[in-house]
Amino acid sequence: MQQDTQQELRQLPNLEGIDPETARRLQSCLDCEFACTPVRYFRTRKATFLASSIEPLSIRISGFGEPFQSRQLTCCNIDNPEDLEVSMDSCEMLFFSARDPGVLYLKEGMCSVSGPKRSDLAREIDRPARLLDELPRRDPDVVRMDERTFRQTGTISIQSPFTLVILDGQPGAAKL
Repeated sequence: MQQDTQQELRQLPNLEGIDPETARRLQSCLDCEFACTPVRYFRTRKATFLASSIEPLSIRISGFGEPFQSRQLTCCNIDNPEDLEVSMDSCEMLFFSARDPGVLYLKEGMCSVSGPKRSDLAREIDRPARLLDELPRRDPDVVRMDERTFRQTGTISIQSPFTLVILDGQPGAAKL
C-alpha cells in the first residue's frame, strides 16, 4: 500500500461524523501494514462502511428510487440469526489490516450487502399465504446512514473511490 494512502487512512478516525466506537477500532490498527487479499466475499453480523475520501459513499438500496449519500453506513442483522453476505467483487484492489483482519480498505469498487431473511408478509395477510414464510428475502435487518435508520431494507450497494470496511462478529470468508 502506498504511503499517501496510509496517510489518508490515519486521518479517518479524526473525521467528523464517525462514531466513537468505529474511530477507536480504526485507531488501533491504522499504524500497522495493510496487505493485499484475493478474498472478495465475507460473512459477518455487522458491516460498517466509511468514505475514506472527500466524496461521500454513494448508496443504493433496492426498493428505494433515489440513491443516498453518507460518510458512514452500518448494516447489521439483529433479529435474524443469519450472517450478512458482503461482496466486494468489482474492486480494483482490496487490502486488509495485519493487526485486525476485519478492517479492509477497498480501492475503486462497489460493495453489496445482503443476507437471508424470512418474510414477515405472511403475518400481515391471510392464512393461505403462509407459504410465503418459506421464501427468503435478501436484506439486512437494520441500515444506518449518518443519523437515519431503516429497518428491513433491500440489498445495499455501495460505491466510492476509496472505502474503508469494518466487519464485526468474527468475519470469515463466505462459502460459495
